[in-house]
Amino acid sequence: MTRAFARHNQTPMGLVWQLRLQASRQALMQGRCSSVTEAAFAHGFSDAAHFSRAFRKAFGCTPRSLLAA
Repeated sequence: MTRAFARHNQTPMGLVWQLRLQASRQALMQGRCSSVTEAAFAHGFSDAAHFSRAFRKAFGCTPRSLLAA
């Protein structure tokens, strides 16, 4: 399985992270989470600061900026 992912320059865990970050982004954009901490914990992150850094790296904006929108 790892070789199949490698053909697409991806790892299984990388895909899981990508899906979790995308789900948290949707939750923030749709108002299903009322705080960054809630979004982080609801999508499997145990540290809100780490979640915020990963989110910014993936999407180029902070999760807080989506709360304000």
